[in-house]
Amino acid sequence: MPMFDYECPKCGHIEQDHLVAKWEDEVVCPCGGGMKRMPTAGVPHMFPDEGVFLENVSPEGKLFH
Repeated sequence: MPMFDYECPKCGHIEQDHLVAKWEDEVVCPCGGGMKRMPTAGVPHMFPDEGVFLENVSPEGKLFH
């Protein structure tokens, strides 16, 4: 199962390394809004326990991981 980073456009909440069953699964924010997948290099985080990560930069220039 792939992992992605998500951001809520409604409240700004960020969910890092969120595990989903399928690429197209919808993720709901605690505020009730729908979360959007944050841009990555196009490859999901497949092996977080082995230390293989993508570094994500938000549109504001914030670096995650």
